Amino acid sequence: IGIDSKLIINQQRQNLILSIFYIIILYLSEI
Repeated sequence: IGIDSKLIINQQRQNLILSIFYIIILYLSEI
């Protein structure tokens, strides 16, 4: 159970980083 929750947390963190990256790229491309 512990390993599964760790993987899920890592996946969510990765998705968050990708989302922030995407937002920054969109923001920079609009300038």
